[in-house]
Amino acid sequence: MIINTQQIIGNAKNSIGDLLDKISSIDLKPFGEIIVFNSSEFNNIEAFRKSISKIKKPQHPIVYIIKIINPTKRQELLKLFDRFHNNEKICFSRRNRNITDNDILYVGSSTTDFNMRIRNHFGLQSPSVYSLHLSRWDNKLDYDISLHLYEVISKSSNGRVERPIVEIIEQQIWDTLNPLFGKKSGL
Repeated sequence: MIINTQQIIGNAKNSIGDLLDKISSIDLKPFGEIIVFNSSEFNNIEAFRKSISKIKKPQHPIVYIIKIINPTKRQELLKLFDRFHNNEKICFSRRNRNITDNDILYVGSSTTDFNMRIRNHFGLQSPSVYSLHLSRWDNKLDYDISLHLYEVISKSSNGRVERPIVEIIEQQIWDTLNPLFGKKSGL
């Protein structure tokens, strides 16, 4: 098979140029207030439903940050994860073992159903989706987490934000915050 390598490189440059133009028309704005959850709220589906109802449905893609508020509980939470994470029936987010002194648990994004994504992280949905699944392994440890939300808004005429743009922004936040769990975006 023969490919035109110069054409491939030219097309790659054009793609990067298109992405740069699209990123130039993006605003990243805080979405609502910071929401605080106690672990008891996601160990009880009814309490969780009441708490998650505080978050209005976003109209744009969301980048979210999950942070543990009680730094004294962080090491205990990590030990609980280490004991449980080999459960083959649950698709856990990867633990970043080279990062230990950080209160940021996870950085992620959602372009579709944000509430479903958070339910996965809290362990209230499908164990086959890669997520934190906190309530499945936290052994009912009492701790608080905060949820920080940012809307990714396009200032362009069509207002649409493509998934690769959201992933680039998520990746920059991930690189800045170095969360304890998760992986870099799919870039």
